[in-house]
Amino acid sequence: MLLYFSAANYKSFREPFVFSMEEPAPKQKGLDYSVFSEKAGKETVRGLCSSVIYGPNASGKTNIIGALDIHRKNLSLLEKRKMFLTELRKEARDSSRV
Repeated sequence: MLLYFSAANYKSFREPFVFSMEEPAPKQKGLDYSVFSEKAGKETVRGLCSSVIYGPNASGKTNIIGALDIHRKNLSLLEKRKMFLTELRKEARDSSRV
C-alpha cells in the first residue's frame, strides 16, 4: 500500500516532488466510496483508492511513474535478497548439523 512517495533529483525533477494517496484533510461529501480504511496494528489507516496524474506535455508525468518504478524494483530486489539470505542461513544451519 503506497500512501506517500517523495523523490528529488530524478530526471526533470531537481527539487523534491510529492505523490500522496493520503486522505485529504477537508472531507468532501459524497466521496466516501473513494476512501479506504485498513487496520495497521493498533491504528486505522485511511487513504485514497485511486488518483490521476495529469498536466501539460513535457511536464514530467512519465518521470513520476519512472521514479515509482525504480522504487518498486528496489523493494523487489530487497525482498529477493532477504529470501536468498534466509535460504543461505538455513543451508548453513543444516550443513553444520551433519
